[in-house]
Amino acid sequence: EKELFKDLRYPIGKIHEDEFTTYKILYNVDNVAIVDDYLYNYRKNENSITERKFNLKRLDMLEAFEERIQFFEEKKETELYELTQRQYLYTLIENYRKILQNIENPKNVLNMVLAKYRKEYKNAKNNKVITKKDRLKMTISYYCPQAFYGIQYIKSILYEKKNKRKKYKEAAHKYKDYKRTCKKNRQSEF
Repeated sequence: EKELFKDLRYPIGKIHEDEFTTYKILYNVDNVAIVDDYLYNYRKNENSITERKFNLKRLDMLEAFEERIQFFEEKKETELYELTQRQYLYTLIENYRKILQNIENPKNVLNMVLAKYRKEYKNAKNNKVITKKDRLKMTISYYCPQAFYGIQYIKSILYEKKNKRKKYKEAAHKYKDYKRTCKKNRQSEF
């Protein structure tokens, strides 16, 4: 409804503008309806944020997360604060990787992202939403962000191999079942 935007505006000059506003709208509504139908479509646009190569403008999202964390902290919404904090930490880790891969001479930007990460990591020490597994990943990233990506890469390769073996076993079982069925059918013909 129009009144939802009464005191709310998309920030000028920022990308990921929905990250700055959507949580405020959802926080201020009384009811939210969820339906199983697909009522929202994306039009693929080669000039959209999601299709373009990573650039530093994408770091606007970090500012949006910082605002959201502050918003939920001020509202004393502990669970929403902790969920946002977890998501922010993972977003920082992911952006660190993207900067390494896509930006030339990234030292200053990497240091800025790493400083934000380390500050928020310390703030998250009592976060109940962060699991032991999350905390392990986050601790590795805290001390050596590049090591985290090495581990993720190795994990993805092992996962692919595991899936290939699983698919091979499934195919072998299907083939054996097929052979048994063929054999039964031939026997029943006689």
